[in-house]
Amino acid sequence: MPMNVNRASITIFDMKTYLLKLIVSKNKIITDIKIKNNFICKLNDDVNRLIKNHSKHISENSERILQLLLRVDKFIMDIKQEIKTLQKTIEDKKYFITNIRTYINNKRLTNWISIRWIKYCIIM
Repeated sequence: MPMNVNRASITIFDMKTYLLKLIVSKNKIITDIKIKNNFICKLNDDVNRLIKNHSKHISENSERILQLLLRVDKFIMDIKQEIKTLQKTIEDKKYFITNIRTYINNKRLTNWISIRWIKYCIIM
């Protein structure tokens, strides 16, 4: 019986280690999303400032500016798509984290019940 308890302890330790890695990874992705969102906001501000400051020149160079704006817009859309992918990854990691926590709690309960049962049998 002690060997099973030790195996369960090792399994719980391994799961806790994996859980910690998942949480760290999830937090890193959240940070990446924040950085990308800040970049999009800054890029939008820069484009708006450029348009505001050079509005009289826009009519002269409208084709070039339009091409630039289309590229910026596509770039922003690509970043937003990346953010959606990262958010999906976070949801997957949250699912795994929940499952691992449930597994760890169930193992603790199983070990506690086993120990209680052994003590009960010894007393009887």
